[in-house]
Amino acid sequence: MIAAIVDGMLVMLSITFLCGYLYQVFIRKSAKMNLEGAGLLCLLAMVLMDMIPVYVQGKAVGNGIHMRIGLLLYLFCAGIQRLKKDHSRQSRELYFIRQMNPHFIFNTLGTIRIVTKTNANLAYDMLYDFSKCLRAMFRPFLNSDPIPFKEEAAHIISYTNLEKIRFGSHITVRMEITEDDFLLPPLSVQPLVENAIRYGLQRGRRKGVVTVRSYQTASEYIVQVEDDGTGFNIAGCCLRGDNGPEAGGLQRVRYRVEHMAGGYVDIRSIEGTGTVITLHFPKGKKGIVKI
Repeated sequence: MIAAIVDGMLVMLSITFLCGYLYQVFIRKSAKMNLEGAGLLCLLAMVLMDMIPVYVQGKAVGNGIHMRIGLLLYLFCAGIQRLKKDHSRQSRELYFIRQMNPHFIFNTLGTIRIVTKTNANLAYDMLYDFSKCLRAMFRPFLNSDPIPFKEEAAHIISYTNLEKIRFGSHITVRMEITEDDFLLPPLSVQPLVENAIRYGLQRGRRKGVVTVRSYQTASEYIVQVEDDGTGFNIAGCCLRGDNGPEAGGLQRVRYRVEHMAGGYVDIRSIEGTGTVITLHFPKGKKGIVKI
């Protein structure tokens, strides 16, 4: 009697898990068929092998051996899938850490060292901005929760303050913020400003303006980073390459916007004229909500 009850509960749980998983895959489109899904299908097949004799041959209950084997296979597949997911996440985070720009850190420390001899108050302000930049850089690896855009904007200001001390009047940064009361993944915008300065202005050895603007529409929050620098050839730019504007910052931004926020990135660039990168954050998706 107890075995029959346990087998019946296993049947209901198996069917419930499978229906929920298939709903995620085919209805909500929020999951993909993977090793765990294959394990669920295997479990259901094993359950049916025990249930068919009950209804077709008139037996009171199947012996349950197939159910138990199916459950073990499912748990094995689910465990392997979780290990693969954790390994993929750790590999991606390590890759992003390697992509961090060490030159900015070393150059900033060198500039602070020089400024301390001539202007103590300026060095104090630089250390404050630098500490805020470091905190923002490491935050995604400690906590991936979305942050208010006003915090991201403050990080951008701290970063550009440091860069303007190094490059003086060669860099002008404009903040045209009309909407900052929403959430987004950390470091979704600052890497674009860094790219605009490094690739658009510094590489071209020219003075220039970087403009950061934000606003909202009926369905989206929009953030744009525009520069009047050298621009680049979008068609010839490899997303996963090791060189060019897509190599570090933009790749990380794409991942955060598309996979963490359910949005998308629009890139428009003309060589010799400049670049405009627009981030689209749909309202009400994956935590991108009004505060």
